[in-house]
Amino acid sequence: MKHYLAGTCVALFIFSGQIVVAGTVQQACLMAQSTKANNRVCRCIQNAADATLNSKDQSLAAAIIRNPDNVTDIKSSKRRTHAQFMERYSQFGELERAFCS
Repeated sequence: MKHYLAGTCVALFIFSGQIVVAGTVQQACLMAQSTKANNRVCRCIQNAADATLNSKDQSLAAAIIRNPDNVTDIKSSKRRTHAQFMERYSQFGELERAFCS
């Protein structure tokens, strides 16, 4: 019984933490000056980011959401890591368009 109760408490803590804490991409989305930015859409976009981007990628994606001009600098960069990011960012965009529009 003690193990069941402890497991339930841990599960509640984890789930409540996910509800309260918005991800990096979701926070950037909510601060965006878009008329489409609302909690439901931004949470969906965060879920797409969680499925396709690691935490470092999500920080970069959030920077793009906050300032879309950043994508031009990343696309024109000669860094291999930026090219790899753009591939993952493209997958993120496809998933976001498919499920969050």
